[in-house]
Order: sequence, then structure tokens, then C-alpha cells
Amino acid sequence: MKGIPDESLDFIVACHVIEHTPNPALAVLKAHKKLKSGGMFVLVIPDKDATFDRNRCLTTLDHLIADYEMPSRDRDFEHYLEFFRLSYPQPNPLECARAVWEKGDDIHFHTWTLESFRALISYLDERAGCRWAEVWWHPRLSESDIEFYYVLTK
Repeated sequence: MKGIPDESLDFIVACHVIEHTPNPALAVLKAHKKLKSGGMFVLVIPDKDATFDRNRCLTTLDHLIADYEMPSRDRDFEHYLEFFRLSYPQPNPLECARAVWEKGDDIHFHTWTLESFRALISYLDERAGCRWAEVWWHPRLSESDIEFYYVLTK
């Protein structure tokens, strides 16, 4: 978002992006800042229960708050380890996680459900002043789909 003037965009589309960010609260705040009044932030988010992340624990709101308030590269490493233990099991998950982490390659840092993402949006509204004029959401379209949808209007 560097180089994009504040309040200059009509929309931002993030399809299967938010789960790849180590600090999703900060990502939502930055998107809010870049949108004009009436601008929309469209997110398509994988539902952990319908993806390869189904064996992982749901990322808690407390964890997301900690990532926002006290970013930690060490805590980020724990995501890599969990990912290679439970999402893409490897014979040596520690070795695999360390190699990918050291290169800085991305993974699904966080896991989401429709409700857990709403909890993050509510937290940011109440505690960080990230007010959305309208929040529209839709669950997975069918049992065979893997993602749900949010449209946040500033």
C-alpha cells in the first residue's frame, strides 16, 4: 500500500490474501485508510473447515490482537511449524518450516471461519476506530465451495 495516497481508492479486492498476512488487523486498517468514503474492500476468504487447514486450530481473536499490537517473528515461525505439521504434513516439519520461514515465503498464517473474521472486524471497529458504514457477508455458496465473502464499505 506504500505509494497509494490515503482516501484515493474506490475499491480493493483481496481474494485469498488475508490468510497470507502475518498481521491481518493491520492489513484491514491500511485498506480502510486507502479507501475513499463509500469505497469497498472486497474479501474472499478460505473457510478453514473446507480447506487443507481443517486440522489446524482456529486463529483466536486474542492471537490476532497480539499479532497487531506486538508483532513477533518468533510467533510467525509457530505458524510455519503448525502449517507444515497439519496443513501440509512433512516428514520433518521443523526442518521444512525453518527453510520456508528463513526464505520468507508465505503460508496461511491464520485460519478463518465466517464468524471469526466478523470478530476481527468488530474488534477493529470498537478498539481501533476502523468504522465501516456497511458490512456485508455471505457464507460458502455450497458444501463443495471453500470460501466465504465479505464486502466492507467505508
